[in-house]
Amino acid sequence: MNKTSKLNGRILVTGANGFVGTHLLPRLSEISDRNVCHSGVVRHPDVVDDALVGSWSFRACDLTDETAVNQLISDLKPSTIVHLAAQSSVSRSLGSSADDTWTTNFCGTLYLAEAVARHCPNSTFLFSSTAEVYGTSFNQGATSEDTPARPQTPYSRSKLACEMMLADVLPESCKLIITRPTNHSGHGQSTQFVLPSFAHQIAELEQAGVPGTINVGNLDVERDFIHVEDVINAMCGLLLNSHALPR
Repeated sequence: MNKTSKLNGRILVTGANGFVGTHLLPRLSEISDRNVCHSGVVRHPDVVDDALVGSWSFRACDLTDETAVNQLISDLKPSTIVHLAAQSSVSRSLGSSADDTWTTNFCGTLYLAEAVARHCPNSTFLFSSTAEVYGTSFNQGATSEDTPARPQTPYSRSKLACEMMLADVLPESCKLIITRPTNHSGHGQSTQFVLPSFAHQIAELEQAGVPGTINVGNLDVERDFIHVEDVINAMCGLLLNSHALPR
């Protein structure tokens, strides 16, 4: 990453108080114009970590509210948008929760894309997708960006649909960056995800000082994990070098 480069203009991050957002915002502050007040979009501004307040202001916005999203982008007209907000649990997306996953992930992204196209068409838009879109292609070995996407869950299908929609809805003048990170973990991740769940259960047993059982799910599944800071490094590097990326 070129540490001497800076992002110009206002940055808007959706899901700013989520797991990745809380790691990303401080890093974006380091590589952006400190004279600009950047914006984080959250559902409930009263749960924002005080450590994030400074060069960032926070706006409550339900991304599934088309009118509210349009007003948000009209007011702020950001130069850079990092779209992290999503229903990101694969297990939660299954069954009766599939509708909520599609509404949150696809509709929220569609309304954001339409507003960006309308009010700041020359911006850079980074969308956080997922390696889950490759689905059954993982059974064929290592994947690359050219590997066919064969998603298996409502979560991964909604993310792939967002990728295709963004390419259609955002204007050519907007620089679209799509990332497909694999499982990532680190400090502050919810215990609904596997590594924090293991760590939480171990800590509880150690505190109790008695033998116990750890619920681990299916251990026959092979998974790749990366640290959240590696994801942040990649996102910041892409944003700083977006001028060199093909449209």
